[in-house]
Parts: sequence; C-alpha cells; structure tokens
Amino acid sequence: MKTRLLYILIIFLSFTAIGFSQTVNVGDDIEICDGQAIVLDATTQNATAYQWSQDGQTIAGETSATLVVTQSGLYEATVIVNGITSSDDSLVTFSSSPAVNNPSDSIIETTTNATSDVFDLTVKIPEIINGNTNLQITFYESFVEAQNELNPIVNPTSYTNLTNPQTIFARAQDPSLSCFAVVNFDLEIITYTSVDCSQAPITTTYCYTNNDDTEFRFRSTSGSPVTIEFIEGMVEENWDELIIIDSDDITVLYTGYGNNGDVTGLIFESTGDEITVKIDSDGSISCQNSFVPLQFQASCLDTSVVGIINVRSFLDDNTNGTYDVGEVLVPFGNVLYEENDDGIINVGTTNQIYTILSDDGANTYDITFDLFPEYVNCYTIATPTINDVNVAIGNAIFVDFPLTAPQACEDIEVLLINTSRPPRPGFTHDNLLMLKNNSTTTVASGTIEFVVDNLLVFNNIISINSNYTVTNTATGFTVDFVNLAPFATELIEIELLCPVTVALGEITTNTVTYTTDTNDLVLGNNTSSLEETVIGSWDPNDITESRGPEIIHEDFTSQDYLYYTIRFQNLGTAEAVNVRIEETLDTELDETTFQMVASSHDFQVVRTNDELVWRFDDINLPAEMFDADGSNGFVYFKIKPKAGYAIGDIIPGVAGIYFDFNAPVITNTFETKFVAPLSVGEVSSINVTTYPNPATDILYVTFDKNETSNVRLFDVQGKQILQQVEDSKTIELNVSSLQSGIYFLKLTTATAQFTKKIIVN
Repeated sequence: MKTRLLYILIIFLSFTAIGFSQTVNVGDDIEICDGQAIVLDATTQNATAYQWSQDGQTIAGETSATLVVTQSGLYEATVIVNGITSSDDSLVTFSSSPAVNNPSDSIIETTTNATSDVFDLTVKIPEIINGNTNLQITFYESFVEAQNELNPIVNPTSYTNLTNPQTIFARAQDPSLSCFAVVNFDLEIITYTSVDCSQAPITTTYCYTNNDDTEFRFRSTSGSPVTIEFIEGMVEENWDELIIIDSDDITVLYTGYGNNGDVTGLIFESTGDEITVKIDSDGSISCQNSFVPLQFQASCLDTSVVGIINVRSFLDDNTNGTYDVGEVLVPFGNVLYEENDDGIINVGTTNQIYTILSDDGANTYDITFDLFPEYVNCYTIATPTINDVNVAIGNAIFVDFPLTAPQACEDIEVLLINTSRPPRPGFTHDNLLMLKNNSTTTVASGTIEFVVDNLLVFNNIISINSNYTVTNTATGFTVDFVNLAPFATELIEIELLCPVTVALGEITTNTVTYTTDTNDLVLGNNTSSLEETVIGSWDPNDITESRGPEIIHEDFTSQDYLYYTIRFQNLGTAEAVNVRIEETLDTELDETTFQMVASSHDFQVVRTNDELVWRFDDINLPAEMFDADGSNGFVYFKIKPKAGYAIGDIIPGVAGIYFDFNAPVITNTFETKFVAPLSVGEVSSINVTTYPNPATDILYVTFDKNETSNVRLFDVQGKQILQQVEDSKTIELNVSSLQSGIYFLKLTTATAQFTKKIIVN
C-alpha cells in the first residue's frame, strides 16, 4: 500500500510542474519591406530569463522579452520558466521595395480659363515602372490611401482633376510580393494667351490684391520670342514683387520692384516662345488701396526683317524625337554653325535656346550640337549635324537636337565665385558657392566642405536652402545637401571679413570640395578654389582668374583649365536695357576648349575664332544708386592654354563691357604667370631628404642635424591635411589614409623653408 501511494504522489507532482510551465511563442514567419523594422515578442508568464539568437548564433546583450529586427534571418527566443527551458523561432525576410521613378507632371495647356479637364493617368506608367513589367500600378488621391490601398481611382484613363494643380499618388507593387513603393506627380492646367505677331500688341491692365500670386502667361503663335513692356504701374517697394519667368518655367528674368516701386518702362524678352508675368504680394498694402495698376503689353519680336532659327538641345524622355512640354534642356555643349559654307565656324553657347538671326531668306546654315567631352558617354545624339537649314524672312523655326541617356551619369559640380568685391582690409565681401547637379537623376544626398583662407574670417552664410544642414568647422563649414534635382543649381552666399591687420597685396585662397564623390563622373569639377589679392580700392568692372596671378608650372596638367570671371556693374544713372561683353583671347589660349560654366543672367555668347561676344539682351540691369545688389552681373568660363606653355609664360586677359550705346568700360588686364615650384628660402646649412616618393604608408622626412621642424602636408587645393612639430632628425608621416594624388610637403625651421611635391599611391 505505501508503494502505491508513492507512485501516485510522483505522478501528481509531475503533472503539477507541467501545469505551471509556459511555452514561448514569438509568432509566425514574417515578410517585411526594406527600410522598416519588426519587433519580435517572446513575453512568457513567469519567465525568469530570455536569450535571443540569429541563425544559430547567440546575440550578445539581447536578454529582454522583445527584439527589434532590421535584417533577414531565423530568430530564436530561448525562455526559462520555473527552471524549464523552452524556445521558439520565426523566419524574418526583408524584401526590396520595387525600383521606380518619379514621373513627370501631366500638363494640359489651354487658351481658356478652365480649371479642370480629363487626364489619362496611365500614360505615366512607363515612366514609373522603370522597365519592370511585373509591377502593378494603381492610382490614389492621397498618400495615406496609397499606403493602405484604400479607394483607388476607378477609371484612371479618364480622370477629372479636383483641384488645379492636384497631386496624384501611384502605388507600384509586384503582385507576388508584399513590398511596394509610392511615387507622385501633379496634374496641372496652364492657361496662356496667344500673341499673334501679325496683330497689335496685347494690352493687360491688372490691379493686384493682398496675398496675390496671379500669373499671366503669353505664347507667340509663330514660335518667336515674346516681349513684355510695362506702360505704367507700381508695386510696394521691398515687399511686393514683380516676377518675370522665361520660356522654360524655371529661369527668372526679373524679380524686383522697379525704380522705387515704379515698374514703368521695364522691358523683358523671352528666349523661347513663351513668357510669364507674375505678382507676389504680401498681406498688407496692395494696388487696390495704394498704387497705380499694372499695365503692360505683350508682343512678338519684330521678325519682318529677319528670320529666326531657334536651336534647342533637350533630353528626349519619351524618345519620340520631338520636344515635349516638360522635357529638360541640356546645356552641356556648344552650337556650331557655318553660314553659306563660308568656312567660318561660329561657336554659340547659351543656358537656354540659342538663336541665330538670318537677314536673307536664301542663307543656309550647317548646324551642329557638340557635346562637351566629359559628357560624351552620358548622352547619345542620333543626328549631331543638320545641314542647309534656312528660314524665310519674318518666320521663326526650331532646330532640335534630341538627346537620350543610355546610362545614368551622376555628376555634381561645385563652383566658388566672387561676385561682389575682392577682399579689402576692414570690409566684408561675399563668395558665391554654386552647387550644380549635372545629371538626369536626383542626387539623394552628399556633403560639400568650404575652407576659408587663414587670413580671412568666415562671418556667416547669408542664404542657403533651408533643408540643408550646415556644420561649422575650425576652417569654415560643411553642408549636407539632400534631394538635388536633375540639372538643378543651388546657391550658397557666404560672407567673409578681411581684418584690418591684413596687408595689401596678400593673396587669399578659399576652397570648396564635394567630398561624397563615390559615384561621380567628372572628378575634375569636384573642387573649386578662388585665389584673390587683398586690395585697397576696387573697380567693379574687372576680370580675374580663380588661381591667382601665379600658377606652379609642374602642378598644371593638360587636363586643367583656367577659370575666368568677368564682373560688371551698372554705375550709371538709369537701368541698362542691354549689356554686351567682348574679349579677344590671348594667342596662348586654346579657343577650341572654351566652355561657359555659369552666369548671373540669361545670356548668349558666340565665339568666332578667338573673339568672344556675350549678349545680355533685355537684361534691364538697375543702376547702383537704385539697387546696389541688383546692379551687378558676371560671366564665369573655363579655357585651356595651348600646349607648350612654359615657366615664365604670361597669359593676359582683358575685356570691354558695353552698357547700351555707351562707350565701352575696359577692365583691368589680369596676367596669369607660370612659375617654378614653390621652394622658398632654401638654406644649404640643412639638408632634407624625403622617401619613399611615391609613398604608400609612411613618408619619412630626414635632416642632417637636429632642429625643431614644423612639417605640414597640403593637397593641391591648399588645404592642410597633416601637421607634425618635432625636434628630431627623422619625422614619420602616416599617409596610408590619404587618397591617391599629388600633395605638397612644407617644412619650416629656424633657418630654412622648404617645399616639395609628394605623390601618394
């Protein structure tokens, strides 16, 4: 009897222990999209310990009931409850979201005042799917609906917009996968007024209101440029703006207040066949309670005595061979044209549409679009030359060069230009940092670094995109930029101070570098330096070269350019309607390598042999006395010297600047001299040896006597990379982390200064 009772007790205790234990459950297997995170939960009643593992390997430190998972794997939770171990696992798989493109906007143009129309949304599908035919596209009216697959647009082939403009959201998903992507595009109806060149100008009178953003869009019926002339009218000075936008809907021809608010007499001309007049007013004083209404006329360029050939190069997104609204003009090339086979090749450049005027209907033109060498692998031109083009007097035609992009070339360019004045002791001056995306795709993010010369003081950044992050450094600042759109340019205006202690004649060098260059196509435009001489007075109409008056001969290669800035300012008593710059290139410059890089205003430049002529027609440049900032302008171009330049060669540059019909203002003559390497004050009492050169890991600097030495290493832009101060016969510099390239070693002791070029492999 006792034995039987013992067995019963053991069985009872066993069932009791099992009844108090809990089995862990971390859930089912999970599939999730990249960029998201999932929390696995192994919470178990009465648990005393947890331990997580991934793919059989214990995850150190993960001993809580939950685990945040961001990558694929088999995750197992081991739990101890009442001394009993239990485990469960879950397979987590991260899948990639489909690669899609943001489509271009859908635009309907009309001459009526309609605000709604029927759009076919499905025409955007080829742009979105990026060649992936497995994707299913559905359209929604809000981002939340697209995310959650709620209320898809039932008939996307005939959708009537609800607002103007309206944003449409497209959800792209492979039906066999759970991951998706959402992109968006705008539907917009644009109303324009037709301008018939054979009829009288169209007169518009408008009295703007508070918070007004009304636009007036005009388009010529013949393709000719459109001229806007203000007969009378006023805007509130410093508050309400008159804005004139060119044919591309991007370039701003004018933004301002006229002469103390009076816009009477302002004249603007489009580069293409369209121009927009816009009002931007605040919430207080307006035309309705204070000012003379705006009255302006829209007319076509008088083509009664000339024929107009508009040359246009553009990215042919849909490969149909014709220019469509919204397609981007590609400025990375020159327009070459020859008249009547006369053997004279004219080279034209513009940032928009290049215009050739013909004074005889019998003239014929052979026209070529010549891509800049650095972009020949990024774009394809099916027909780069079109021969025997002619246009009748009084007519205007377009000659189009459609480009396709066989590969996505990423190219960020940085430029540093002084558009105000050179450094002067006791005064501030500005540097303009231009960040350009020379690509057909958006660059999601990147970093640029600005380094100021140690003689100058970085005061502040006057203007910058509010979405960018600025971090001050000991030598200047860095900028983290985001979402730089195709062919976009961002301007960063920097204010610098030249202290009163700086001597006249000192040379300062500021540098900007694009540091995130992993996928960049043209490495040569990732750095820009600006070298300037400290002066006591300044003529605002001048020419300078960014490297300064002296260039070390052995550091300047056949791939390098000279970068020239020609600045101009209207110092007269009235606005300058037209500005023209003329320069004859020095015989040591290779005119065939001339390229425009940037300008302050819309321009056309033509090169005939060694003669350059820039035209700023209808620039309406204010006089300094009315608008000091707006009275300035510049052109910035690059060019190579001819082969064979030698130490001691001097290349002069001088230009003539014409304001309307006045006598030319002749700039200074800026001389660029090629000089020997910078070995200064070398003293024979100390011998210096550097090895190995080229160096890979350690660079040794040895001396024949002990002397306190300050050794510094600079890159080719003058930025200090390394520095060591030692009292020893041998100094070791660790260069293993440096990028391959040319550097300069500068040594200073009590008795000598020494400079030597170093190559790092």
